[in-house]
Amino acid sequence: MNTNSKINFSYALILLAGLTGCSKTNRDRLTLKKPVVERSAKAQPQKEAPTTIVQNERELLGKPVKDLTDLTQLRLRLAIDRERGYIEDAIKVIERLIALCNDQDDEAEVQQLRLEIADLYFELGKLKDAAKFYREYVKLYPGSKERDYAEYKKILCNFYAQLQPPRDQTRTNKTLKLTASYLKQEPDEQEFRSDIAKIQTACYEDLFEHEKGIFQFYCKQHNFKAAETRLKNIKNQFESVHLFDAVYLELELYLAQLQKNTELIAKKTAEIQAKFPTYTLTLAASKPLNKHVQRF
Repeated sequence: MNTNSKINFSYALILLAGLTGCSKTNRDRLTLKKPVVERSAKAQPQKEAPTTIVQNERELLGKPVKDLTDLTQLRLRLAIDRERGYIEDAIKVIERLIALCNDQDDEAEVQQLRLEIADLYFELGKLKDAAKFYREYVKLYPGSKERDYAEYKKILCNFYAQLQPPRDQTRTNKTLKLTASYLKQEPDEQEFRSDIAKIQTACYEDLFEHEKGIFQFYCKQHNFKAAETRLKNIKNQFESVHLFDAVYLELELYLAQLQKNTELIAKKTAEIQAKFPTYTLTLAASKPLNKHVQRF
């Protein structure tokens, strides 16, 4: 590809991104496309703060969290922040509690707090921080009943942070690897397996649309050699998935029509009709093109 072609290609992707509103992330669209199960109420029991010091609530809230060293006071402060919905303050208190809880009796509490802080970051939309704590939880507590939930939310963090096509799909590829790793595990204790499978399918759809968009760009530039190369790449990448078999045949038909390859047009048309009789063409022409409509 020469320099001008590279510039034109980059400009086309930027323009297309603007027209299709690709600044939105999967965090916005998953609620529209895929039902996602949130955490069930399985958290381990928390230590309750004594009610005898509720009268000191105002004074307690006035103290910087970093100055609190008494675990009882910190637990009370956390209970207040939870009740009032002070998420960012609750995060600071949890971080302080985790740092100060060294007794073996506090291990169960710390384990629950590590998951809670991940959930709070997730609620704030701070997906990078949330993913970090979910990863730590999975690593530190591999035998926990909440491990499956933490793995699920770790994947969800990455999925929500993805960009829609035609934007960069690096994170989509990462999410795909995470879903593959999850689905390779034994399904017996995987409550979120069906949701992970849906996320995996959505990732494949995004990657396919990204590749398809590049293919169409080359076609519209009548750079058929580059289009053929991209088509081969699409086949190699998605032939084992079988989610886009009909679409791939249509792309082959579309390119054959642009190249006026009558023999290949007939072959691909017959193949689509035989394998996918109910499939409706959306890109390729359903009838032979005349000379006035050859260019797209």
